[in-house]
Amino acid sequence: TICEDIWAWEDKKSKSDYSTNPLVRVKKKKIDLVINLSASPFFTNKISKREYMVHKTAHYFKAPLVYVNMVGAQDEIIYDGQSFVMTAKGEKKLSCLAFSEDLNVFDLATLKDWNATEVFGVRKKESDVELLRKALVLGIKDFLEKNNIKKVHFGLSGGIDSAVLACLAADAVGPQNVQLFALPTKFNEKISFTLAEKLAKTLMINLKTISIQGMFEFIKNILDLEFSITDFNLMHENLQSRLRGLVLMAYSNFTGSLLLTTGNKSEYATGYATLYGDMCGGLAPLGDLTKKQVYQLAALYNSEVEIIPEEIITRLPSAELRPNQKDQDSLPDYDILDKAVVNLVEKKQRTKSKTEQWLASVLMKTEFKRWQAAPILKVSEHSFGRGRRYPLTHEARKI
Repeated sequence: TICEDIWAWEDKKSKSDYSTNPLVRVKKKKIDLVINLSASPFFTNKISKREYMVHKTAHYFKAPLVYVNMVGAQDEIIYDGQSFVMTAKGEKKLSCLAFSEDLNVFDLATLKDWNATEVFGVRKKESDVELLRKALVLGIKDFLEKNNIKKVHFGLSGGIDSAVLACLAADAVGPQNVQLFALPTKFNEKISFTLAEKLAKTLMINLKTISIQGMFEFIKNILDLEFSITDFNLMHENLQSRLRGLVLMAYSNFTGSLLLTTGNKSEYATGYATLYGDMCGGLAPLGDLTKKQVYQLAALYNSEVEIIPEEIITRLPSAELRPNQKDQDSLPDYDILDKAVVNLVEKKQRTKSKTEQWLASVLMKTEFKRWQAAPILKVSEHSFGRGRRYPLTHEARKI
């Protein structure tokens, strides 16, 4: 069997997306072994769905099934491996590594009725957060290798998103191949730079500071004069972000290094990101993660020793584009927003709460930004990007 041949079973637990099941046409007589060769993309909790379909197939044929899955990444899609063997009774006898090429042996010839447990190289079960970390590391690593890119860079703000991305990038390509930038204006708190510097030192990644305050003031004065602007507004906030994008893209042009974007899924869903600013880049590793998942990864990296300074994790998120700015000035609390993003984008549910109704409207109005976003590494069942394109022109924009 090949990949989705085994995914057409339908019952109370599973609703099939397929019109026919090709396996019901196969004669079941004297089948010794079923093999499934798969290129099954990863998303969180995907393994339980695979195991269910494999069990249904093995039970139907009354034969053990060897599930062999590809490992590696292609653009935004990540294949996790995790091949396994299951008996006709649904017993998982062997599991291979996740996100690594692996060779394992299960000896059918020496077993009687598959009751023995002669397995070579038992693999331990890993947490969902660790699997998520490995998925993103492999996604970054393969994207670079397969596009013949050696180095990455991005802005390190002293916030949680860029801090987690720094850890992932160091894991993927080595700290010697990562360049970090601090690009402050007068609105950046001093603690932000102190925390960024501490993290970079811990990870042994070079951090370069370039103040954009002079550039910002020069262009701001020109625009204020030409447009007769008297009050500080959103244009001035986005101007800072776009100047950072200008510097970071200039570094890409000069060195050939790939700029990574630091935005997460909750920000992308609400349009809380600046086109040609913090959305600049060639790959968005965190673009399919809710804010909660970003914090979970931070906790994982700090589980044995403090890598990410604790104050980065505990301080309130801020874009630092105006005095005393906080994300929650413009957005719902992330705990509430994350649940709304999961319900509407990943589970495709109808709106129920006020936050979900607000988000549904915002999703429609900000789709134009996501059309222009960098490729987003897919780690959920439904991510932004390829496979999820909504029209830019529609009646819903009038709501």
